Amino acid sequence: RLLAAGSRDGRILLWDTSTAALVGQPLSAHRDWVTALSFQPTGSILASGSADGTIVLWDIETRERLGQPFSGHSDWVTALAFTPDGSSLISGGTDNMIYRWSVGLDAWRERACIVANRNLTANERIRYLGSPDARSTCENLP
Repeated sequence: RLLAAGSRDGRILLWDTSTAALVGQPLSAHRDWVTALSFQPTGSILASGSADGTIVLWDIETRERLGQPFSGHSDWVTALAFTPDGSSLISGGTDNMIYRWSVGLDAWRERACIVANRNLTANERIRYLGSPDARSTCENLP
C-alpha cells in the first residue's frame, strides 16, 4: 500500500497508493542521491541505498532509522533486495560488489550485544528488537 521514491537530495518520500497522497514527512539520512529502495517482504522495513555508499534500514511504522547505516560499498549502491524470508538484504553497487547483510532478529540481537556489551533493558528490547521478551539478550554478558 506504500510506494517509496528516492530523491537527489537524499530524502525518501512515501506515497499511499490508494489515495496517491504523500504520507508524512520525508525520511532523511543519506548525504547524496537515494539510488535504491526495497521493502522487506512483511512491509515493515524499508531499505534505502545511496550514492554515498551507505544503506539505511527504516521502521515504516515509526518512520525511524534502525541502527547505524551499513557501510561496505565504495561507490553508489544501485540495487537492493530482501531475501524471501526477510532475514537478509542483498546489495549491489557501481563498485562491482555484491553484499549480503544479515537483518533478521538473531543478527540484531548479536549486533546489540557487541555494541552495548551488556544485556538490553526491557525498553531497549521493545525499541530495537520489537519484543519485550524477558530472556537474556546476550547469553555471556551480565
